[in-house]
Amino acid sequence: MAANKELVVLDKLLEALHHKADMLYSVFLHNNGNGDFGIKKLPWQSQLPPLNDFEFVDINNDGTNEIIIVGNLYNVEVETQRYDASIGAVFNFIEGEFVDIHSKDTGFFTTGDAREIISIDGNAKKILIVTNNNGPLDVFEILQKQEPGLSSL
Repeated sequence: MAANKELVVLDKLLEALHHKADMLYSVFLHNNGNGDFGIKKLPWQSQLPPLNDFEFVDINNDGTNEIIIVGNLYNVEVETQRYDASIGAVFNFIEGEFVDIHSKDTGFFTTGDAREIISIDGNAKKILIVTNNNGPLDVFEILQKQEPGLSSL
């Protein structure tokens, strides 16, 4: 009787919908036009956590937006360890290549289960706000031209 049950299970398994993953890393898709997209693997700093959000903002006052990413995922299944390797990352995109800007140079360092990032233009300053699931906000001021970078508020 057990052999019959195994055959039924095997038949059902063979008939089931199967999915296959060919790419297990985070990527940037570039629209080349005419429905053609280029795929570029993001730097290793963005491969550690699940990426939850990104923002394009000029933090070094060079007239070009940097790419700021946030991620982590603490609320996972019991048998899975939480994803907590990210402190966020800042990149430039120069001549088709991603260039990492270290957190010691930018001042950008997230502290928790980062979910979203937004930039807000105020009257006198521009700030970045990072939301952390079940935790406090991370708030950064974008410094003026004499001291490019971020300052934690």
